[in-house]
Amino acid sequence: MEPNRWRLKELLYIIVAILAMIGASAMLTLVPTSSQTTAAATFRSLDGKQDGIFFLGHIFSIDIPGRTFDVLWIVGACGSLLLQSSETYDLGRAACGLPNIPLSIYINNTIGFKMTHSIDIATAQLGEKRIFDQLFWYPFDFYHSSSNFYALNANDNTSLPIVRAVFADPVNNFAPQSIEAETQAVINGTLVISRETFVGLQRTVNAKLYTFLLFVVNWALTLLVAYITMLVHVGEKLGEGIIVLPLTIILTMPTIRGLFVENPSFGAHFLLPLGSL
Repeated sequence: MEPNRWRLKELLYIIVAILAMIGASAMLTLVPTSSQTTAAATFRSLDGKQDGIFFLGHIFSIDIPGRTFDVLWIVGACGSLLLQSSETYDLGRAACGLPNIPLSIYINNTIGFKMTHSIDIATAQLGEKRIFDQLFWYPFDFYHSSSNFYALNANDNTSLPIVRAVFADPVNNFAPQSIEAETQAVINGTLVISRETFVGLQRTVNAKLYTFLLFVVNWALTLLVAYITMLVHVGEKLGEGIIVLPLTIILTMPTIRGLFVENPSFGAHFLLPLGSL
């Protein structure tokens, strides 16, 4: 009886550990997201005394298989370009809002608001024949894109300064990070002030931790099945409930697999092959 009690105690420890990990997953919602560009922080960073135009792109959809993301744009003005009778976007700080002149907006040399942007594909070769893109490193995959912005006064086609041009706010478990640089572009033989923005898209801390936690649970259940199988193979007598447990775990595996963030296809990245025996 003593060996059986010891094995039951081991199983109890394993079950408690699994429940603790599941409980920890519920607490992940309290973990702050990774550093990211947000609309609120962008508005607070605007200087109402600085003359210029700002672009704020709210990312509302990311299509990783299609390698695109969709953006809704807010364009406003600060300083002397502000329409004084309009409401400002941040009453407590920046006097920035609607422009007092008509604008010709250009994004990536296309007039008007560009809604869909492309994600650059970076590939890596592992071995002699296998070539993987960023998705292979899920949930640590990283995507990026760059865009160029400039604005002209529609009355006389004079170039207007760009004070900010960012992509903001997390969506689909991705946190955008925008890096800007003031640049210049030649349009119809005229030098204009422009702004180049590099946006990086990486998964939030919550998404990474949650996926890795499921990976650990997957391995724990796999090792538990292997342990019970080994006991049966050496002739140990186990209760009927213990014998049925491996079958229950095997039936549970697909459900755990479906809980992975965005449920990527099997074999698409390095975690899933490692976590399935």
